[in-house]
Amino acid sequence: MSRLAVWGPCVAMAAVTLAVCAAAEARPSDAFGAAAVFPPWWSSQRSLDAAARAGAITGLGAVPFIVLLRASDPGLAARAHAAGALVLVDSARNGLCLR
Repeated sequence: MSRLAVWGPCVAMAAVTLAVCAAAEARPSDAFGAAAVFPPWWSSQRSLDAAARAGAITGLGAVPFIVLLRASDPGLAARAHAAGALVLVDSARNGLCLR
C-alpha cells in the first residue's frame, strides 16, 4: 500500500478540520457588519457590484475581493452569500480586511 493511500485521508481530514475551525473563529460577531470575501478571480468591479446588492459598502479590504459591508436590517449574511460571497468574516479581527 502506498503512503498516499495511508496518509492521504488523514491529511484531507486535518485540512477540512482546520478550515472549519478557522471559519468558525472568523465568523462575524456583528450581524449588521462584516467583511465579505468574494471569489479571487472576480474583478474588483464585479465584487463591488455584488457587495452593493448585499448592503452598504463601508470600505475595501487589503485585496480587491474583500469588501466591508454594513446593513441596517437583519439578513446581511444571506444577501451577501446570495450575491456571491464565499465567506463572511469579522472585519475587526482580521488583518486582511484593512488597508
